[in-house]
Amino acid sequence: MVTEARAADLIVTGVAHGDLFDASRAVNTGGLIMQAGRPVLTVPSVPDASMTASQNLQLDHALVAWKDTREARRASADALPLLRQASAVSVVEIADETDLSAAHMRVVDVVQWLRRHDIKAQGSAQQSVGNEAMALHTVARERGADVIVAGAYGHSRLREWVLGGVTRDLLLSANRCSFVSH
Repeated sequence: MVTEARAADLIVTGVAHGDLFDASRAVNTGGLIMQAGRPVLTVPSVPDASMTASQNLQLDHALVAWKDTREARRASADALPLLRQASAVSVVEIADETDLSAAHMRVVDVVQWLRRHDIKAQGSAQQSVGNEAMALHTVARERGADVIVAGAYGHSRLREWVLGGVTRDLLLSANRCSFVSH
């Protein structure tokens, strides 16, 4: 799939939980995101409990998971066509209490950048209370977001396995679409 990405603007795939009977059928979503050089839209096999099956690929309300990193900037820029089509866009940064004020200013900058691209967005900084990926899913659920736009940051495989990571947690706990770019 990675080699076919050269002729694609976007890769759409399911969230890989593996195939118990045939491991060769499973898509290595993390590897695909890190190697394809294209944004990846993951579609959950089981939608959020509040969603019907036909809403599984709804992209009406996008939540941009902001972090002041190269990866988040890349994902936001890659998602511009999707964000233009959304009826609502929320930009959210999860930050420590000591960084909340600065996080709010960063989010304001991103919202203004999106508005220059004719995207009506609202933003907020939320205080971190634990797992960042779960906090993003909670905010997405509270705001009715159909898709989370996020930058994919890759750690070493050992560190990801031992400590986990926000990108990994977002994908593994996905009950809504994720637009991820590296």
